[in-house]
Amino acid sequence: MPSIEYIGRKPFVTDRVAHSGKTWKGKGAVAEVSDAQATALLRHPTEFRLVDGSEPPAKDALQVAAENKPLEKFTAGELREYAKRKFDKVLKGKATADLLDQVRELEAEGAVVDPSIKAAD
Repeated sequence: MPSIEYIGRKPFVTDRVAHSGKTWKGKGAVAEVSDAQATALLRHPTEFRLVDGSEPPAKDALQVAAENKPLEKFTAGELREYAKRKFDKVLKGKATADLLDQVRELEAEGAVVDPSIKAAD
């Protein structure tokens, strides 16, 4: 299990990001969380970091799919999840081609929220 350190400024913080139920008592406090929870917490690099020497979280299904196929091969559902996770945007429409166009526009804008998700070229 990954160990996550709180590096924010609050005297204590309860996890409301990954819903792990963990509480960190000030800067430098460490807690073990699941891989999925670590992935969610690490999307907030000004508050949480992976403890040196701790095992990084395993890649989830979307990360694995994104690494192994280009966006053109994504299903509509995968494109929606990709946009939500990587850019924190909800795509509009139903046609896969339209969703792909929206993802391409988001990538051109470069407003990435989760850089851990990268599609194959």
